[in-house]
Amino acid sequence: MDETKLVFFTGAPGSKWSAVAHVIAQSRKYKFDTGDYAPDRQYCHNADPDLITHNGSYFGPGFPFGSSFDKLERLPKHEIFDEINSAWITQNGGYKIIKCHQFSIDLPLIYKRFPNSKYIITYRKDDACIEGWFGAGGFDITYPQYKEAYTNRETMIEAIKKENRHNLMFIHRNKLTLNVCNEGYFNNFWDVDTENILNKKYVRMLEGLPMYKKTEEADDDVTTGRFVNKQKLDTFVATLGF
Repeated sequence: MDETKLVFFTGAPGSKWSAVAHVIAQSRKYKFDTGDYAPDRQYCHNADPDLITHNGSYFGPGFPFGSSFDKLERLPKHEIFDEINSAWITQNGGYKIIKCHQFSIDLPLIYKRFPNSKYIITYRKDDACIEGWFGAGGFDITYPQYKEAYTNRETMIEAIKKENRHNLMFIHRNKLTLNVCNEGYFNNFWDVDTENILNKKYVRMLEGLPMYKKTEEADDDVTTGRFVNKQKLDTFVATLGF
């Protein structure tokens, strides 16, 4: 497996990491492989059925793939590669986004072992993650299921705080830039077509606009200024290797 095509992707629960991963995968600058997408690998909690908030493969304890990926630095590389390949139904040779919450804890060790791979970290403040994750369904989320890894509310809250702390430590130690997730970032850095109506829906959600708004109305409200102060702009992304 070409290690340069692996993207170790992490973020605490509630960081909107899944939506970030989906939008980035629409990049025209980089070719991403979404061959892990499938109808039985989806979860949606929005009123808008177009906004599938969880999509594709997830790795980590209790998740469909990579049950030992919380100890990635200890696994033989061939086991890691086999597990990643098993999550892809089809392959196109593009970059594979490997989503795992627990990567947060061991990012320095993973980076040392895979220095030629790429890294994406999503970040929201603790309170926003906690409110967002429980608001999205919490332990009632059907895909992926969180109960095995995070057990209960108290454990989840502490895990979010710990994962966020480790993500920030890695970001600061490597002097990475935290980019706010807005239309300009996705368009300018990733060359995502933000005029595409579905892409724009995801972007507006990541900007923190109320999702009951029709995209056309929200877009008009943002560009005219009537609704722009409602944007939370509280989701951030750092990258390494791109």
